[in-house]
Amino acid sequence: MKRLSEIPEAVQAGRAAYESDADVLDDLVADWRASQYAEREARDRLRGAVQAAAEAGVGMSEMARRLELSRTIIYDWTGRYPKDPKAREKWRASRKNA
Repeated sequence: MKRLSEIPEAVQAGRAAYESDADVLDDLVADWRASQYAEREARDRLRGAVQAAAEAGVGMSEMARRLELSRTIIYDWTGRYPKDPKAREKWRASRKNA
């Protein structure tokens, strides 16, 4: 059993450990939020590039190849859909499941 004089020291040590852990958690949360923001911003820039390419008349396959994206993402972002009937049905089915 601890002596009464040791209890404040133990409480201080516990409080310091808790505050240190809380600071680490705060840093982790801030890093996570920053990464989420960066990811969202990158996705928005990429979406803008896809839409600009679509307006310029670049084909879906070419756009997918250049940007290394799936055509389904490009179809979603541009609001267009595949001309090939089988590909169109596959795209529609993927949208129903999403």
